[in-house]
Amino acid sequence: MDGLGQRLYIYAGVPLIVCVQVSKDGIYHSMLMEVVTYDHETITLRAESGDHVLSHDWVSEHTRSGHCYTIASCQSRTISTDLAIYDTNCSHFSRGHLYTLISRSSKFENTLL
Repeated sequence: MDGLGQRLYIYAGVPLIVCVQVSKDGIYHSMLMEVVTYDHETITLRAESGDHVLSHDWVSEHTRSGHCYTIASCQSRTISTDLAIYDTNCSHFSRGHLYTLISRSSKFENTLL
């Protein structure tokens, strides 16, 4: 499946990020969801608010991979899984970026620099 210019392999457990202009039916922009099940017509995605059964076309048009996201995308989130921070030698990377990233992790020992 090609989602927002990305090739996505859909299987149970795949994390996805929603990209929509307007919130609808409890789905909002930047929402993190996870694939629960799929069949030839629909894909069931799970969010904290519950499950959503959506068409393949909708998932392809309105989601992108949730395996990796930017500093801006992690603001206001708590990340409970492992967190790896790459490209810290970039001239644009600052202590403010580092603080934002480290403060998002629920467990510092799960953070890799």
